[in-house]
Amino acid sequence: MNNQDQNQLTQSPQYVMMPPQYLAEDEINLLDLWKVLAAKKFFIFGFTAIITLLAIVIVLIMPRTYQTTAHFLPPKASDIEELNIPAINYSLGTEAAYNNFILNLKSRALRLEFFNEHDLSSKLSDDPTANKDQVFEKIFNKELVVKQDLKKKNQQAFVSISYDGKDPEFIAKIVNDYIKFVHDKTLEDFLTLVRRNIRTKKQDLEDVIIQSKKRVVAQRRQDEIARLIEADTIASLEFVEQIKVLKERTEQKRQDRMVQLEEALVIAKKLDIVDPIDSWSELKNAKDQAANKVSINNKSLPEYTRGSKALQAELQTLKGRTSNDPFTPGLRELEEQLQRLEQNSRVEVLKIRTNDEPFIADLRDLTEQVAKLKNIEINETKIKAALFDQMAVVPEAPIKPKRKLIVIISFVLGFMLSIFIAFFLNFIQNSRTEETV
Repeated sequence: MNNQDQNQLTQSPQYVMMPPQYLAEDEINLLDLWKVLAAKKFFIFGFTAIITLLAIVIVLIMPRTYQTTAHFLPPKASDIEELNIPAINYSLGTEAAYNNFILNLKSRALRLEFFNEHDLSSKLSDDPTANKDQVFEKIFNKELVVKQDLKKKNQQAFVSISYDGKDPEFIAKIVNDYIKFVHDKTLEDFLTLVRRNIRTKKQDLEDVIIQSKKRVVAQRRQDEIARLIEADTIASLEFVEQIKVLKERTEQKRQDRMVQLEEALVIAKKLDIVDPIDSWSELKNAKDQAANKVSINNKSLPEYTRGSKALQAELQTLKGRTSNDPFTPGLRELEEQLQRLEQNSRVEVLKIRTNDEPFIADLRDLTEQVAKLKNIEINETKIKAALFDQMAVVPEAPIKPKRKLIVIISFVLGFMLSIFIAFFLNFIQNSRTEETV
């Protein structure tokens, strides 16, 4: 073996086998743990029993809390049929009726009214000096819970109301009384609205019948006359404005034509064109052909080719014109329409009418409708704003405290705590023994 091999052997890690007794000292001896538990078994069982008994005593002393719940569904169409009266054009859907009932269940004002009417302050609080508002807020309003799943579309119709309290019979009575109270209030609102609509409709019809004979129809006739006169006035102003525009347009055309003739006349005089020229060939032979450089084409002849005589004559005629009316297209038609508006026969007939009663529309029908409205009767016993799927019943078992659960948890925690304490005491005992040795 050379020196290099000896160095490699020297630098390589050396593994040493430890005696078995060193490994055994670091491991947890389950037998020793069992011996500790066996030695402390009376302590463990006793401690656990004490904790469990304390839990039993506590749950027996703790006041019981009961909960009662009522469930609702939307009403059927037949449940609100009495409120749907065609004579007053009033219609109430099942969903609208149900939503009003749910809103009233949640209404703070109705809860407070129910709370005061039934004098619940003295019944819900043991303290006679307790503030009523605080009792309402902290007990009644807090414990009376309306539940509705608004997130699930198919579950929105299912609504429940629950109440938690110490007396099962009392809380069931409170919930049922409150439901009846809210339901009656909801129906009362519907009936008040319907009866007010009936009363208003009947009064409106009676007013129509009476006033139609004395005032309404006559006033409508005057209004019609005023509307016709106003419409005629507006139309007249429009016709006058149109006539004015037509005349101004014709005058402007005359002025434009005069300017065109004057310009053509100057050119005709410069070219010595006195008589009209009928073709481009004649214009080509004119005296100043080269200066004008007019090319022969198929276009119409310029205005100045009519000759100075004709241009001068037309120009003088236009300047001497005293009225453009005969030369204004559509003017006479507008003037005729304007004249008709000034003599509106319908306005004249309405003004000389002496009796408006023959013109009262559906007078007998209105009288009949009033008679029907007076005979409307609503059967309140058939109206329901909600279907009571289940009214509140007296609960048999409390929801709080959960006695079995509390005792079981106390037993488990007591047992675990006793084991921990047993090991801790054993640790202290071993430490003292080692110090003594």
